[in-house]
Amino acid sequence: MDEQGGNEPQEPKVEEEQAGGFTLKPDYQAQFSIVYSNFALVSHTADDLCIDFCLMAPPHNVNAETKTISAPVIARVIIPPGLAQGLIRALSIQLEKQTSERQAGQILIPANPTGQNSDA
Repeated sequence: MDEQGGNEPQEPKVEEEQAGGFTLKPDYQAQFSIVYSNFALVSHTADDLCIDFCLMAPPHNVNAETKTISAPVIARVIIPPGLAQGLIRALSIQLEKQTSERQAGQILIPANPTGQNSDA
């Protein structure tokens, strides 16, 4: 039983996609980093989109002369343009679901979002 009222940790709910007759399903068995970001910058090249995720947290590296604040990039994700439209749709759907769940008071936050055993 956890502090959320008895709910066991759960793997994130994902919606599977079809590609060439195959169902794509995330595999959470491999190790990967989990980072928190509260600022993102999107840029592009001729072939790809680039999303730089940053963390804006004190102490800020402020340059008063140029009126800039330096935010360290903690992750960079480069995606093809074709993935961007699907990502935009998926983010919109998840934001709508989160808003509905929040209003209904039903958001479950898994203690271990990767589904990996934290006792190991």
